[in-house]
Amino acid sequence: MRASAPAVGSVHLAGRVVEQDGPVGGDLYAAGWRVRSAGAVAGDASLAGGTLSVDAPVEGALRALGRELTVSAPVGALLVFAETVRLDAPVAGDARIEAERLILGPRARIGGDLMLTTREALDLAGRVAGVATLEAEEEGAPDRSSSWRVALGVTGGLLFGTLAVLAAQATAFAAAPRFSDEAAFDMAERPFRMAGLGLLTLAALVGAVPVLAATVVGLPVAALALAAVPLALLTGYALGAWGLGAAIWRAMDRPAPGGLGARLLIGLIGLATLSLLGLIPFLGWLLATAATFAGLGVILSRSLGGGDAEASPA
Repeated sequence: MRASAPAVGSVHLAGRVVEQDGPVGGDLYAAGWRVRSAGAVAGDASLAGGTLSVDAPVEGALRALGRELTVSAPVGALLVFAETVRLDAPVAGDARIEAERLILGPRARIGGDLMLTTREALDLAGRVAGVATLEAEEEGAPDRSSSWRVALGVTGGLLFGTLAVLAAQATAFAAAPRFSDEAAFDMAERPFRMAGLGLLTLAALVGAVPVLAATVVGLPVAALALAAVPLALLTGYALGAWGLGAAIWRAMDRPAPGGLGARLLIGLIGLATLSLLGLIPFLGWLLATAATFAGLGVILSRSLGGGDAEASPA
């Protein structure tokens, strides 16, 4: 993926190889096996991947997580977790670097404080304007770098969330295949109505908790209603993702899915689309919320018999 045109706002890039040549007026978010930023960034730059390089100025903070990072242009501040870091440019503010190996070029300067964790001793005389805090790791000692813990935590959370949504979809497909087809039809034909019904459903479920808890008799029911809220959100999101995936499937003029595997593929397409849309600041959160409400609305509509008698297959 190559982005050469100037951008006024923020830029989100992802791919196997990512090249950003055009200037960015906002923040830059880029992820890939090889990522190169060669266009000036007016805001912050957040990079993740295998081999990362920054060859143009970043006015804000540069945050990087990867195997190898090379910085050859000035940055405002630096936060890095990597195996190898090559720094040959000035850092205007503070820097936090955790790396097995740090290589400093002749132009490397830290304008603020430096907090460094590395396995190799370095001579920082004349390099740091502020306070330098050094913490050397011994060879063979347990890796205390928080980068991998954070990466594993995020990856595990995403994997668990994806599996939970797919499990909810698989349950619905296996138990009520016709219902899943009708749900997709309802969300495609009446998305705003379904989202409105879903909002009312969640509001009623949450609002019933304090009302039921006010009475001793209703306490057990209130506890059940409270426990049902996360389950309802998961189910709504799963159905919303399924509806979006089915709409994309129909737009590609693909035949209606016949088996569980094909249905799960459509659900995964919808889930991946929602995840990508979620990267859009503010709007992504609204779209994910709307999909969740639409899924809840379908459940209420079909439970009350409000759906069409004949629904188009997904």
